[in-house]
Amino acid sequence: MPISSHIDQVKELTTYTATDKLTFDEAMAEVKMFYNLPTKNVVWDLNGVSELNISSDEVREIASFNPRYENLSRINGKTAIVAPKDLTFGISRMFQAMSEYVDAPFTVMIFRTMGEAQEWLENE
Repeated sequence: MPISSHIDQVKELTTYTATDKLTFDEAMAEVKMFYNLPTKNVVWDLNGVSELNISSDEVREIASFNPRYENLSRINGKTAIVAPKDLTFGISRMFQAMSEYVDAPFTVMIFRTMGEAQEWLENE
């Protein structure tokens, strides 16, 4: 499985690490499961992604996903995406723009390094 997850309840942070080929179905499955988790913030580490199989329409679908059972702790949460490669960075920026367009109840920021993402997540 190209996506692994780690939950740090003290930091209220779920970290997803994607490797190899990342598809829409895999990403969407993790997004759906995340809304059942007890953390406010999430980081997607795309460092190990060698191929991204997600179209612009699928990016829009992920950004627009708003489950009926939405976890209230996610409101005002932060989503950091670590995307060092140009392709994953560009798709991630598209996700950020779509999230703003659909007025998602959390903030999305894109970073080239995990250090930058962690610093942003730790600062209010």
